[in-house]
Amino acid sequence: MNYQVIYSRRFTKALKRVQNYPQFKEEKLFLALTLLASQTPLPTEFHDHALSGKMSPYREFHIASDILVVYQIHEEIHEILVINIGTHSQLFG
Repeated sequence: MNYQVIYSRRFTKALKRVQNYPQFKEEKLFLALTLLASQTPLPTEFHDHALSGKMSPYREFHIASDILVVYQIHEEIHEILVINIGTHSQLFG
């Protein structure tokens, strides 16, 4: 069963900003989200990993060297909530 991908308002706003970055690749973003929705592990090039500390409920993957996507998997309701996108300093700065 595929998971539903839900985009937060924060992600939607940040995506508009990030789309102007030369290293942003929309197809790579949507490939990763499609794989996650189908419960397929991301290839190692995405550097998918769990976050720690106060961000421990979340995960992150890279679509470029310094463009990251923060998301959360809700297994009980088969949903992936995409929280934010941006550079490391924008997200964790």
